[in-house]
Amino acid sequence: METLEIRAADGIPLAASYFPPQGQPRAAVLINSATAVDRRYYRAFAEWLAARGHAVLSYDYRGIAGSRPRRLRRDFPASITLWGERDCSAAAEALAQRAPKTAEGGALPLLLIGHSIGGVVVASMPDNQRFAAILTVGAQSAYYRDWPAAVRGKMFRQWHLALPLLTPLFGYFPAKRLGMMEDLPAGVARQFHARRRHPDWLRLLEREGLASYHRQVRAPVLAIGIADDPYGTRAATLRHHRLFENAPVEYRWIAPAEIGESEIGHFGFFRRRYQQTLWPLAAEWLEAQSAGQSSQMRPSE
Repeated sequence: METLEIRAADGIPLAASYFPPQGQPRAAVLINSATAVDRRYYRAFAEWLAARGHAVLSYDYRGIAGSRPRRLRRDFPASITLWGERDCSAAAEALAQRAPKTAEGGALPLLLIGHSIGGVVVASMPDNQRFAAILTVGAQSAYYRDWPAAVRGKMFRQWHLALPLLTPLFGYFPAKRLGMMEDLPAGVARQFHARRRHPDWLRLLEREGLASYHRQVRAPVLAIGIADDPYGTRAATLRHHRLFENAPVEYRWIAPAEIGESEIGHFGFFRRRYQQTLWPLAAEWLEAQSAGQSSQMRPSE
């Protein structure tokens, strides 16, 4: 693994990790993290993909973990939209520049794996058409009415009561103090709270006068949903992926019992214990897509 610092178009530094492929390179895979999740959470999965011949890059969005400034001020330029528009674009370019070439001397197919919000920010990425395939895990609307009744009240209090009350006081949302993941920049917190009235991500972008690039996506999309994921429910998953109206979207719903487990949840997919059961589902689909893309790029004989 190589630790990198990459720069977004507006100069914001982003911490990243690059995992060079072992053996013959197959594809370049960008990993988009879930909200407030340190990129290091995906290290075992990234190393596993690299061992299969993939050049892999993971990174922290601006304001999160390794990309957090010394002081997270309320005016720090961060939002879910900027995570896609600036950060994801910069990370994709950094990976494309660093990844090795194919045996024929061309660029490796560029693939995206988006966990939770990582599968959402691609909708605000202006150059998202560069991906040959997109795989999402637990990517969903983050609209509280799409969540099960058992967690709906708790999450509503968290995202739509505590968040708007505490963010102005601290200048950011102090998630760590509440026993959650990484703290959230104020701009990100505001967009999450706005989902209360605007469950459709596209409507939220339009309300804020921001560009949405979801219609540009024409590459195959595989949306993996976990049956016991309280956030990535079927309703929430469908609500988000219907935005990709010009892309072929395939859904794969996985119940824990299918792989002999009692639970997987929203974060379980990327844990090392699932490298024999869940990880191959993702890798084999991506490899099938990249193989087709590579064959299209090869010169005719």
